[in-house]
Formats: sequence, C-alpha cells, structure tokens
Amino acid sequence: GLAVLDGVRSADPGMPVIFVTGTGSEEIAVEAMKRGAADYILKSPRHIQRLPLAIAAALEKKRLRDERQQMEHQVRDTLAELDLVLENMLVGIGWLREGRLVRANARLEELLGYPRTALLGRAPAALIPEESWNAALASPGHGIELHYGRPDGVTFWYDLRLRVLKTAGSGEAVVLALADITTPKLNQLRLRHLNRTLTVLRECNFALVHTDEEPQLLHNICQLLTEHGGYALAWIGYAGNGTQSIEPVARAGRAGAGVGFIDDDQFR
Repeated sequence: GLAVLDGVRSADPGMPVIFVTGTGSEEIAVEAMKRGAADYILKSPRHIQRLPLAIAAALEKKRLRDERQQMEHQVRDTLAELDLVLENMLVGIGWLREGRLVRANARLEELLGYPRTALLGRAPAALIPEESWNAALASPGHGIELHYGRPDGVTFWYDLRLRVLKTAGSGEAVVLALADITTPKLNQLRLRHLNRTLTVLRECNFALVHTDEEPQLLHNICQLLTEHGGYALAWIGYAGNGTQSIEPVARAGRAGAGVGFIDDDQFR
C-alpha cells in the first residue's frame, strides 16, 4: 500500500490519494499521512461507509488548492509585470515608509545621481531641501519645481510630486514622483530673459526720446534696468581725465543690492 502511494505521489504530486486497507495499524496510518495521503480508511463495514465522503472532501480540497495556486501564480505574474513597468518608467518613483526610502526605480537613481544602495534607507531631507519637501506634502498631486544639484556637479530642474497613502494596518506610506523638466524650464527662463531685454530696450528708447537732460536720462536708464530688466544694481560712471578713477553719475538698485559702494564721488 505505501509503495503504491509513493508511486502515485511521484507521478502526480497534486493527485489526492485515499489510503484504504484492511490490515492497517496506527503506525501505517501515520506513515501514510506523512507521505501525503489525503485520508486513511479501514475496509471494515463501519469505516468503509466514509469513503464517498472522504473522496468528495479530498476532491474539494484539491480544487481549493488548485485555485489558490492559480491565484498565487496570477499575483506573482502581475507583480512581476508591475515591477517591469515601474523599473522602466520615464519618471523617477520612490516609496517611503516611516520617513525612509524603501524602494526606488532606475530612473530615480539617475535623476538623484545616487546608486540604489545609497538611496535606500535614507531620509528625504538628505536628498531634497526640506522647504520643497514640505511644500510638496502640503499640495498632494501638484508639482513643485525643484532646482537640484546632483553629486556630479550638474544641476537640473525637476517636478516633485508626493502623495500620502493609507496602507494595511492603518499605516502610511509616501509615494515620490520626480520628473526632469530641465529643458522646458530653461526655455521658459530664456524666454523670460528675452522679454525683459525687449522691455528694457523699448522703455530706454522711450526715455531717450522724451528726456531732455542727460543726467536725468542716465538716471532713468538705471531705473529701467532695475525695474524692468531684473537687475539688482545698475550704475553709470565717467572715467576721470588723466586718472584711473571713475566718477559715478547715475545709479539705481534694490535695497541691500550694494548700491552704497558707489555713493562716493570717485573710486578706483
């Protein structure tokens, strides 16, 4: 009997086997169950009546086991597909628990400039300015512009987004998404600079036409450079005759922008 049980289990480990014997003992029953028998029934009239129920129970148990295994395979396949998608996303993705990074994809490694082994276990404050982090937490789902300097010395503009998720057991996790917006941001800055330059040229031409006195014109130009050009300080000076000194004749600037050093009549 045990040899037949071993043969069936070897040919098909998932096939339920009910061990039926007329001369069984407790030791054989225990051994049969250890070797994978679904049940153990004696051939006596009183015990054999259990056989139909034992068969039904064994088949139901096999059905449930097969369904569970199928679901486990589906879950593993789904997780593997999600891992593949996550790893190949164009956006950096991180997962934080208890304020520490516990997962990061390849793109996040590239954007932050650290290998994954150096990222995992770190607090966000070691990588991202606290002000930017808190602003992103306060505006879940909304992008926060982040000017980031990688360890290799190269600076980038990133779009930082955070979202707090409730997890099993009433815990919380934070999902971090980081996208490279350097090219559109630089284009935006260049366009802004160009618009300021055009505005200053237009206003200077207007001042040139409508101002009669040279000192007033020079003063107006300095003011235009600071008010419309975005400069913190603007001044104009004339070189002294036969000397190495410069005489300031017009100046303008925001408070604290270093205007005071040109208040002297002459300086070298």
